[in-house]
Parts: sequence; structure tokens; C-alpha cells
Amino acid sequence: ITFKRIEKIRNFYWRSSNIVSRNIKKANFPRLDTITSRVDIENDYSIKTIYAPELRKINNQFHIQSTSLQELLFPKLKEAAEVIIYNNNSLDTLNLSEFKRTTSTSIYDGIDINGNASLNNIVLTSLNNSSYLKIYNNDLVRIIKLDSLVNTNHYFRVSNNISLHKIKTPLLFETGNSGNRSTSFTIYENDSLSIIEVNNLRKVYDQIYIRDNAMFDVSNNFPCEMYVFNNDSFDCSP
Repeated sequence: ITFKRIEKIRNFYWRSSNIVSRNIKKANFPRLDTITSRVDIENDYSIKTIYAPELRKINNQFHIQSTSLQELLFPKLKEAAEVIIYNNNSLDTLNLSEFKRTTSTSIYDGIDINGNASLNNIVLTSLNNSSYLKIYNNDLVRIIKLDSLVNTNHYFRVSNNISLHKIKTPLLFETGNSGNRSTSFTIYENDSLSIIEVNNLRKVYDQIYIRDNAMFDVSNNFPCEMYVFNNDSFDCSP
């Protein structure tokens, strides 16, 4: 199905296949630029592809949950208040290469990528800032590479990704500066993790929590040049 003339809509809801939608495999929005409220795609096991090549902005939540989506193609999307990608068992690649930031400052809104059984690739090349970032329970993801990420206001968490080998965030400078979390940098129970590259990280408020990563040697891999201050606002950059 193609919505040829829609350029702006308030909400986009696609839920629970019914007699009308159950045979629709692909939805196209060739001119859609802005969604002024939210996107909810959930509990639908018919649609395989959603394509919005010009979509730049979602003003509120962006939720993809419990679907059979194989492709989510929003190549120009730059921002949303919140992104949740949860329990999509056919999704191989999450490609949000132009996505730059989450716009909500709430501790409850950020980026949550969780429980996607077939997910191999997470492409967030342009992500610069997020309220929080959680990537967990994605069994096939091997590399998390966030080339542009500088700050997560509340926390950064990577956990329970059994195939994850490497985390690379070369520009990440600070996490937890909101002061709303006691532990703002958390990496645990990633059975295959052996490399963490966070060489620019200088400010963590206020705890780092790294445990039960069976292949990871903290003493050899974590950057010794990083400074950690508890419960303060001192800029410890060199």
C-alpha cells in the first residue's frame, strides 16, 4: 500500500493484523516528512517493510514492538523524542544512519533496543546525543559501533547480548550528567565481549558498573587515562 500525497501526519499507528491489513506486506510513504506526534507499530505479523524515504522528524515516541518487520527504511530520520525497538524477531538490520538525537530529556525516554532475536546490525552512525541508550538481549549482534556519540544524559547500558564481541564509541565524552542515576555506565553479561573502545570518555556520574563479561579483561582493556569523579560536576577533561 502506498500513501502518495501524505507529507505530514499527527500519528501513525499500525497494530494487530485484521481482515483489512493482514495481506499488506509493504507500506510506502514517499513524501512523508514529519510525524507531529508518535509512531506505534506493534503486535502485527503481516507487514514486512515500511518505507518513508523523506521522513526527517518524529516529534514524540517511535515504537516498533512485537512485529514481523524485516525492513524499517527511514533513511533521513534525524530525531525523535524516544526510540524503542523491542521483540521484532525478523528484523535483521536496524538502519538509522542519519539519526542524530533523542529530543526528550526525561529519564524514561531514550533509545531502547531489546529482545530482537534476528538482529545482526545496528547502524546509528550519526547519533550524537541521547537521553539514555540501552542495547540488551539481542542474541546475534556482534559489534556496537557508535562513531558520533558524545553524550548520554542519564545512562549508557549494554547487557545480555551473548554474541557481542566489540563496543566502540570513540567520541563518547560523558554520561549521567543529569545526576538522576547512581550508575550511568553499565556493561554486563555479554558472554563474548572482549573489546571496549571508549578512549575519549572523561566524565561519568557517578559509577561505572562492568561485570560478568566472561571474555573481557578489565585491567587490559579499559582505558587507564580515564578519570572518574563521584557526585560532582568538575570537568576532568585534560
